[in-house]
Amino acid sequence: MALFEKHIHYHCDNSRVVELLQIQAAQIQTIMTQLEMFKDLLLRLEAATTNIAADIKRLADQVAAGGLSEKDELEISAALKLAAEKLEEVAAVTPDPTPEPPVEG
Repeated sequence: MALFEKHIHYHCDNSRVVELLQIQAAQIQTIMTQLEMFKDLLLRLEAATTNIAADIKRLADQVAAGGLSEKDELEISAALKLAAEKLEEVAAVTPDPTPEPPVEG
C-alpha cells in the first residue's frame, strides 16, 4: 500500500441514492423552468423597448421635418409622454445592470 493511499468505503442503500438523484432532478427542473421564464421575460422587454425606440424615432423625425400644426405638436407631445411612461415601467422591472459587490463578513 502506498504511503498516502487511503481507502474509504461507504455503504448505503441504493434506494437512498435514487431518492437523492430524484431530488436533484427536481431541483434542476425548477432551475431550468425559472431560466426559461427569465429568457421569455427578457425577450418581451427587448421587443417592448425596440417598439418604443421606433416610436420615439418616428416622432423625432416628424419634429425634425418642422412645420407642425398645433394639433400635431399636441399629438407628438402626448405620444412622447406615453413612451416615457412605458420606459419608466420597463426601468421599474428591469434589474440594475451593475450588481452590488459582495459584502465580506
